[in-house]
Amino acid sequence: MHRFFFDYIYDEDRKIVMNELLAVSLDGAIEFIDRHFLERHADGETEICAIRLRTDENEEILSYELHRDVISK
Repeated sequence: MHRFFFDYIYDEDRKIVMNELLAVSLDGAIEFIDRHFLERHADGETEICAIRLRTDENEEILSYELHRDVISK
């Protein structure tokens, strides 16, 4: 198992919520974040501005921005 972190970034509130992610591999962690990001978009998430995946040594692996202007309710 490998340890990663993923963060929810809230620009308006100026806060970051950090979450731990245990995955078998880097590819597994990226697949989880890809699915999670798409789920948040599909749910119409409006507060989170970005989701970031990073190593346990704080190295950024990827970051996805949620674009509120393309969300329709």
